[in-house]
Amino acid sequence: MLADKKRIIVLITAIILLFCSCGTDIMQAPQITLGGGILPASAKNEINSEIIDDHVLISENSKFSMFLNKEAMSIIIRYNESGALIHSAVQAADENDTPMWKTFMQSGISIEYFAGTATTTTRADMYVKKPTKEVTRTDNGFYANINYDSLGISFVVVVELSDKGISVKIPNNLINENGISKLAAIYVFPFLGYTKLGEKEGYMFIPDGCGALISLENNNGQFSQPYVAQVYGDDYGIDTIYENTQLFDQSVSMYVAPKTVTAPVFGMVHTDEKIGFLGVVKSGACYAEICAYPNGAISQYNWITAKFVYRKTYYLPTSKENVIPAVQSEMNSYDANTEFLFVSDESADYNGLAKAYRSFLEENNMLSQNNEKISVRLDLFGGDLKKSLLSNDLIAVTTTSEAQEILESLKSKGIENILAVFTSYSDTGRFGNTDTDGFEVAKELGGEKGLSELTDYCNNNGIEFFVDVDPTNSISSSSYGSDLIAKNISNKVICLNTKRKIYSESYLYNPLTTAKSVSNQVEKGINFKLPGLYLSGLSNLYSDYNTKSSLSRLQSQMIYSQSCSSASQSLRLALSMPFDFLWKYTDSYFDFPVYSSNYKFVDKEIPFFAIALQGTMDLYSEYVNFNADAEEFYLKLIESGVAPSFLLTYSSSNKLIDTDSKDLYSTDYNSYVERIEKYYSDISELKEITGFSSIDEHFSEDSLSIVRYSNGATVYVNFTDEEIHTEYGVTIEAKDYCVVKP
Repeated sequence: MLADKKRIIVLITAIILLFCSCGTDIMQAPQITLGGGILPASAKNEINSEIIDDHVLISENSKFSMFLNKEAMSIIIRYNESGALIHSAVQAADENDTPMWKTFMQSGISIEYFAGTATTTTRADMYVKKPTKEVTRTDNGFYANINYDSLGISFVVVVELSDKGISVKIPNNLINENGISKLAAIYVFPFLGYTKLGEKEGYMFIPDGCGALISLENNNGQFSQPYVAQVYGDDYGIDTIYENTQLFDQSVSMYVAPKTVTAPVFGMVHTDEKIGFLGVVKSGACYAEICAYPNGAISQYNWITAKFVYRKTYYLPTSKENVIPAVQSEMNSYDANTEFLFVSDESADYNGLAKAYRSFLEENNMLSQNNEKISVRLDLFGGDLKKSLLSNDLIAVTTTSEAQEILESLKSKGIENILAVFTSYSDTGRFGNTDTDGFEVAKELGGEKGLSELTDYCNNNGIEFFVDVDPTNSISSSSYGSDLIAKNISNKVICLNTKRKIYSESYLYNPLTTAKSVSNQVEKGINFKLPGLYLSGLSNLYSDYNTKSSLSRLQSQMIYSQSCSSASQSLRLALSMPFDFLWKYTDSYFDFPVYSSNYKFVDKEIPFFAIALQGTMDLYSEYVNFNADAEEFYLKLIESGVAPSFLLTYSSSNKLIDTDSKDLYSTDYNSYVERIEKYYSDISELKEITGFSSIDEHFSEDSLSIVRYSNGATVYVNFTDEEIHTEYGVTIEAKDYCVVKP
């Protein structure tokens, strides 16, 4: 890592010196023709004359060779052992493609920009607007200065080849705007690995939920929409209900909101040629969008990419009822960096992609340490508010003493390992804000004394006990409009319409206030001798345009990371669907997805993130209570090796019917005792056999899933209604599973 950083610094310094010299030295350097352009070559490194499809060899190592066409700024990667090729641009566009699409598909680099005062984007590529290109070879790749002279927009793209793949960087300090046009977005190698219709076998991988595959087969025009998802979800500082996402065709839209992308990864695999890659956005992820276009959505091609966004359109209120479109005046400031990790042979499938990602996370020190203990997660729900004539009354359904009764009952039934969370316990109810000075338990639920007694019981009986705190949410009227509340780009406090009876509007603290709140919650947790905290609100990442403490989304990300890093030094942390930059500090991953969004164009759901993360941290599912198909959900947990989670109340959930928690229709403890026992027993047995090792391989055959662990254990899961006799000599009953010891 240090060597890489030094190499980048040296390279950028060289580029800056190059700009300062106005290109004098380059003009004196030897020049050779390269794919219709001129490539300045260093005196040290003569370029091999080997050419493939008008691309000239520019860098190679023992595993890969990289070829470049300067005119198109496209590359071809050759797998040296097999000779297989991956192209980054369409070589011969189809006659049915429009001129606008042809040039985009044939370009390795394209941009979107706002022309003058326009509030919608226009696209330019290597042919439209015809930028000048200065390409310089380096020891392991090249860098290119792309200059759209007519637009006044220029930037540098640095491409490096390694024995793992390629790294593509766009240094922020080398992006320049000298005209009235403003940069909106950059695509680098969006067609890397593209295919046309069903000419090749394989799939694209998208990071939707548990992970999903889009087949490369000919869709016969049945799909008209792409997958487009912003990494880490919406930025409430700029994205509003009026947001107008600029796609290639304004008629194209996502009919179902995608699940939040917690990790900036995507992939392409050609299974017939046994090659592929995993794309990982290493830097600039909070401004990236993952875009996957199956054939039929706009064109006949299958392609997937990360789009780096530098400006967006937002809607500026001019009155209470009217808004006008406007464009960010300041460009998002960040270094964009995508790493493409190539896979081949037996690794050229989604298992290989997931394991490549796991290796990436390990090498970049982004994972926590697994405690090798499986537990059942029990969220004990205190109560919620009921609106009355003069005040809001707290309806208690689980006091601290009743929570202890539930835990004592389960312990008596042999459930040794429990992770218990006390949630919705304050006098402001389930959707109220956590006091930034530290959490408070309502007197009706036991108060501080009751919490201390419950904590002592858990500590003395080997129960991991967490308290749920949300350091981001505010409903306090005294905070509205103050410096504590985050503001959006229109200088309005960020307000979310909840459509609830009580607290119909929710506000977000600014990231600095959130960080201070986390610190105070940790201090309170230490005083109560809690083993850990559940930070439930850190699933929102937003910029803050408060005039006194304006923070970009990237700065908010850094604040979240620093805050969790500090908190994890004192207490164990649980996070709900945490973003990848927080995994290092996450002991327990809550609400781990075992389904995708089930889009029409998705061919198959896969446990991608379970393969990548199993054995690195404790993974807990969404609540078992509220799944329509409980039997299938249970089998999904077995398939992924994910521990179950239950939301429980001591009293009947019918007491919540007049509160904003009326959606919690099935939480009674007594209704779930037997299921908790079974799930705990089954998952514990599974973990005992798999030895808390990582998943080595997953594949499915006609609704039979087979999961092989690195210690040699194998799990067979039958999702069908009929008994299955496998070729491996194993029989699995209908809607059941079987674990084979190593």
